[in-house]
Amino acid sequence: MKSIYSFTIEKPKEIEEKTKEKRKNKETGQEEEVEVSKKITKKVPYEIVLKEPNRRELEEADMEYSIEISRCIKRGILTKAMLAKKYSDTGGILTEKDANRLVDLYGSLSDLETQAAKMGIKTAGKETGALTEESKRISGEIAMVRRDIVDLESSLTNQPTLQHTAVLAFLISTMSAQFVSPTISSQYTKHKA
Repeated sequence: MKSIYSFTIEKPKEIEEKTKEKRKNKETGQEEEVEVSKKITKKVPYEIVLKEPNRRELEEADMEYSIEISRCIKRGILTKAMLAKKYSDTGGILTEKDANRLVDLYGSLSDLETQAAKMGIKTAGKETGALTEESKRISGEIAMVRRDIVDLESSLTNQPTLQHTAVLAFLISTMSAQFVSPTISSQYTKHKA
């Protein structure tokens, strides 16, 4: 049997311990060997082993998982995909004003990064060489636009419906791709990392 992990614990257990004693028989007066059993509490070591599942057990676990998921869906609990679909059908969690603001911010970020590339300014990492006033201004504007984007996207975490869900990261990435052109979103993901 292959195991993933094992450890030992000691658990108190009541054990019947047998001992042999020599006693004098009252009737005959002779010494006899008598077996005496006493109940004592001892710590007994137990080894706990987490077995590595084989292919059949993995398939059975997958089947149980699928059955439980379908039960939950029948009860009305939404999966991540269903929740994302519901939000996309209703227009998302962003208002139209916020969505337009996000598109404008990504557009201006793209324009500023294009200007910076033409001037030879590095937008990520350490700056090289002396910065001119124009390059300092562009670098500052890029930082401000990025901060505004982060503020707008992080304001989504304050919404009660998504506060403690794993769906939040999925929705933010989906919204970024939905409201921004592919060139802008690819530039944003390069600098985000």
